[in-house]
Amino acid sequence: MILIWTRFGFLVPLLTLIGILIGLTISPTNNGIGLLVAAVLIWFSGKKLNKPSGEVYINEKTNERVTIDRKSTFFFLPMQYYAIPALLLGLLLVFH
Repeated sequence: MILIWTRFGFLVPLLTLIGILIGLTISPTNNGIGLLVAAVLIWFSGKKLNKPSGEVYINEKTNERVTIDRKSTFFFLPMQYYAIPALLLGLLLVFH
């Protein structure tokens, strides 16, 4: 299996696994709670890690200002976006 990430994007599957394990300790019969926990973990860590750094560099040849924002992505999407399907699937499993 090939996983594509930048910076800390590899945390998405790890946080999902951690959330599911925490959910299994809370309720061994319902995996939805684990996905809800994973959604919270992914959302807040993604928002924290993808906060704009505001690093500005000046190109010496053209004197243009260049802003560098380093994003943590998993399969080309910012980390926090993976909290949405985890949340929806968790809610589906909890209330099904």
